[in-house]
Amino acid sequence: MLKKAIEAIRSLEKRYATKPREAINVTIEVGDFEENTGFSEIDYRSIGVKHIDISSVKRNTFIYGLDSSSRVVDTPYSFIAVGASTVLNRFNGFTIDYPDINDIYGEESKRFFTLFIPEFEAGDEELDVLENMNIVTKNPAGYRYKPGYNKSIALDEFRLMLENALLREVLVRDCFKDATLLLDGPLYIVPQYVNIGLKEMGNEVVKAYIDAWITLVSERLNILEKLFVEKNVISIGIVKRINKSNILSKTDPLGISKSCLNDYTYLSTYIERTSRTLNVKPLSIGPLIYRQTILEKTLPLKKAIYIAVPKTLYSGGYRSYCFFRIESFEYVGEEEILNPILYDSVLTGTTMPLTILIADNRVKKITSCLVNYTKAILEYPVETTLQYISIS
Repeated sequence: MLKKAIEAIRSLEKRYATKPREAINVTIEVGDFEENTGFSEIDYRSIGVKHIDISSVKRNTFIYGLDSSSRVVDTPYSFIAVGASTVLNRFNGFTIDYPDINDIYGEESKRFFTLFIPEFEAGDEELDVLENMNIVTKNPAGYRYKPGYNKSIALDEFRLMLENALLREVLVRDCFKDATLLLDGPLYIVPQYVNIGLKEMGNEVVKAYIDAWITLVSERLNILEKLFVEKNVISIGIVKRINKSNILSKTDPLGISKSCLNDYTYLSTYIERTSRTLNVKPLSIGPLIYRQTILEKTLPLKKAIYIAVPKTLYSGGYRSYCFFRIESFEYVGEEEILNPILYDSVLTGTTMPLTILIADNRVKKITSCLVNYTKAILEYPVETTLQYISIS
């Protein structure tokens, strides 16, 4: 199915692309989310620093990890992204890939995993033909992707669409009952441009971005809440890059600094100041309860806990810590959140939950294969390939 999709895109491109644009440096890339840390409500009164007693962590092998990835072939005429999502259990080997092998190589597929943004003014009827082949040409709110659409935002939307599609499949599977589901990234995310864009709602493009995120986040929360109510699945977001948020310094619960420090710097400063009195053990910092808002839509309360895991240095000893944040719904108990995370990370000998690391590695390998296959199908002349496409 991928071959048919890419050939259809290439055919459309040839019809419109008669003159080459200025040469640009093009890469195949993996994008990141940028989190907005504005809050409508935050409660840090119960936050505390606790040593984690490893002996009290209970065995839990019913842990699943879900992650997504996207890769890009970007030329002067077309922006083509391929993406995938995966959910797996490292203990029993159970895996669902979206798309699977039949979707990629089969004649037909009901799953989408290709996004296309033309760098030329294509007709709606022609793009509808691609849409009927499950090539994404519209954002989640139904706005058609056009040359001026922000490509990073389009990729963020694409990956969340893939995750939501896989979550819908998880919802109908009985094997996930009573499981813990780890999500790579926040439980839900409000990107930076949403609150910035509120002042420019008269701008049609900005409105398209915000409407898309409202659609995606609403769908994601609806599925996660159904998983909890119908199957007792506890969803936990794993935020690995806490240097991109400043939740702690906004409230300064540990009395470190009122300046705008990112969370990684804030916790590193705390560890440095208290290292003489702290035993070298994993720490939990939290819980911190907060919520975010998109326009008038109030989102559910989050319960966030920071985990600090000591790292062994080559020279011996423990002088630094690895930090990550875990998030779940406010109504989920602290023990229900912490136990599977600690079993999958500290007790495994890793500084991050191993299940999510394996899911991340698997889905990136899938998209790497997809993008190389896409490049081969496109069959650009050698000089064009060298000029416009590079693989990283």
